[in-house]
Amino acid sequence: MGMDWLWSRTKGSLSLALCSSALCLGACVEQGEADEGEASETGAESGTQTGTEGEPETDTSTDADEGEGEGEGEADSSEGETEGGEALSCWYIAEAGHGPAKLALGPSGQLFSLATRDDLGSLRVVEHGPGGEALWVAEYADALGASVEGSDVAVDDAGRIYITGQVSGQDEDSDALLLAYSNIGELLWSQRFGAGASGARGLRVDAEGNAYVTGFASGAFEGEDHEGGTDSFVAKFSAAGEQLWLVEFGNAYDDRGEALDVHETGVYVAARQNLAAVDDEGFAKSRIMLVKLTLAGAISWTRVFNESGQMWWPRDLIIHPEGVVSVAGSYTIPSDEPEGDTTGAIVAGYDLTGHAEWLEYISSPGVVSGGALGLGADGNIYYAAQVLDIGGGALGPDILLVALTAAGAVAGSVTRDYGLDDYTQDIAVGSGDAELYLSGGYSGWGFVTQYCPA
Repeated sequence: MGMDWLWSRTKGSLSLALCSSALCLGACVEQGEADEGEASETGAESGTQTGTEGEPETDTSTDADEGEGEGEGEADSSEGETEGGEALSCWYIAEAGHGPAKLALGPSGQLFSLATRDDLGSLRVVEHGPGGEALWVAEYADALGASVEGSDVAVDDAGRIYITGQVSGQDEDSDALLLAYSNIGELLWSQRFGAGASGARGLRVDAEGNAYVTGFASGAFEGEDHEGGTDSFVAKFSAAGEQLWLVEFGNAYDDRGEALDVHETGVYVAARQNLAAVDDEGFAKSRIMLVKLTLAGAISWTRVFNESGQMWWPRDLIIHPEGVVSVAGSYTIPSDEPEGDTTGAIVAGYDLTGHAEWLEYISSPGVVSGGALGLGADGNIYYAAQVLDIGGGALGPDILLVALTAAGAVAGSVTRDYGLDDYTQDIAVGSGDAELYLSGGYSGWGFVTQYCPA
């Protein structure tokens, strides 16, 4: 599908128009000091709840039978003009003391964000209104004062919100955390679990409200074997919070489940697997591992990919309606040369049987890192990342957005310097033209923004 990517600068604002026959999206973000306006905590008092509590493919396994802050916030809803003169309307919210947010869309297109409150060591989940305002805010802090960090958020068809994270005690190992909230921000239940030092990372829910979680653990879960270092795990919980199954896997070094998605054919997981111990400079050769499990929790197959001597790790995973399993990742090539290490990003596509279909290196004038994936109404895969030192300037990182077809072809891309040290965290793309949201951070602030139709 053809697509034009248009940038224009109007009166201190930046406007992005992303247009095709099926989709026309735009954004404006205020460059300078934001006008004093409604803080992003608008409406918090009415709904705050506090909880107490080379070739990318190598086959390494045998196929199995398939089966089952208190900080000031700035909210800007500004208007600019596209090159064609049409007015744009969008919103942009930034808040100090919060880490960059993870995003999820509800069954009716509602936007939810999850952020870690760096100033308080707690979690904050928000339902945003049409202008980005907070319809309700739910805070979660550990009852004993342990630090809590959020990792991912998902919403089921009934509107329940699920959150993964990690609880780090001062004198004990960290635990993985799974929370469930009602559609009005009431804490329904919490699960804290682990084996040694543990944490929950990626999260997805199915049509019945079952939650699938991946993460890491430095010990052995009950009935599982610990392979060494930290292992990856995948667990399934019912909508009521009951653990239905858990599987642990890894090698002699560190493994870490980062992202997953659920399909009628099974559960697909992207994990990082170290191939050596971490050296004195903090490097360890690593690879991305794609694992398929049945819906009953049995491992069907694994695929791994990396280049010799490099560090590869996954960032996100989604399954396209055409049956393409897309994995986004980053890589680092260590170097002793004066220019330092080389970093970059990739998106790979596999079919549902684990056959590698394509591998796209994401490049730009700068150095690409990070990455989050979303599915658009136009059938494209949207990849959001950051670029360092764009154009040789002193400022960076900056925002990068790439559209890929299901076959891995680049449909369009934009890179933009907002004048801040911007980096991306997540992207959420809904079924409507106005449903493209991006989150990230800069210089100790977290932001959420919406790209709106012209």
